Amino acid sequence: MINKTFLICELFILITATCACSKTYCSSGIVRDSTFVELGYFGGKDKCGNYYQKLYYYPRYLITTWMEARSFCKSYDMALATFRTLEEATSVINMVEKNIDLGTRDNLWVFIDGTTLTPRSPTDWYWTDTGDKIDFLMPWLPTQPDTNSYREFFLSIGRHKKTQRVGFNDIPGTNFYNTFLCQKYV
Repeated sequence: MINKTFLICELFILITATCACSKTYCSSGIVRDSTFVELGYFGGKDKCGNYYQKLYYYPRYLITTWMEARSFCKSYDMALATFRTLEEATSVINMVEKNIDLGTRDNLWVFIDGTTLTPRSPTDWYWTDTGDKIDFLMPWLPTQPDTNSYREFFLSIGRHKKTQRVGFNDIPGTNFYNTFLCQKYV
């Protein structure tokens, strides 16, 4: 007897691979295909007063590891999401929380770009895309970061089980599969 779960997984991989090869871009260079869903837009000023704008996307059907998520975003000329300011981080957290697909999940974890080399440090976190230290007060969930026995070194947006609040959480980057958030400057 053929394992139905195996066939479903194989079909998913085939569909995902096909979608990954069928990306198209509109005149502004933004991804328009069935692989990604647009989460929202943010425009603001960085700490130097420079104005910037970004669009954020999440994959429609794909969950993966943190490392694979970085590669997947890059294959679409995007990057795993980073935030220049607390205002931007808070805005995106609110977008995730209000999103019908993402915000209503009981087990919400969305990979973003940050990492640390200092376990349990609430301030020693970096954006891997640029190497810049995260220099704003991070909106951690209660009891986070906890590193879970020194296994969680990557940043995600997640939902606290008891409070249902959405915020930053440290999370494993390998052998842990989640959705993720990509960004594109406009």
